[in-house]
Amino acid sequence: MKSLLRGQMEKFRILVVDDDVDLVKTLRMRLEFEGYETFAAYEGVRGVEMTLKKKPHLILLDLRMPAGSGQSVLKTLQANPDTEKIPVIIITAMDDPRLETETKEGGASAFFRKPYSIEALLEKIRFYLPPKP
Repeated sequence: MKSLLRGQMEKFRILVVDDDVDLVKTLRMRLEFEGYETFAAYEGVRGVEMTLKKKPHLILLDLRMPAGSGQSVLKTLQANPDTEKIPVIIITAMDDPRLETETKEGGASAFFRKPYSIEALLEKIRFYLPPKP
């Protein structure tokens, strides 16, 4: 599969915030294959710090993590004028049927339950980070 972004000067930056090290590693490898630059944080507080430092174009955010839940990270990012417009895609294994509505009302751009289709996730990412001309 040829990436639409590969070979361009500036790559879109994606921050993956999840405490599952193996999932993060696999997801980052796939995103980098697609031409994205990736960063990772394994706890909520670090996710906020990395957002402020690296200024990602999009964030993939788990909800259940140590040192700051995904909900608290989302709330913090939405309250900051420098980060409120960054699309946040929630990826969670939590099974509460209210979570999708609650997180979208809280500012999340999209919601995926684990296990998810990587192709569906990539399609959603491309929606928010279209190929540059």
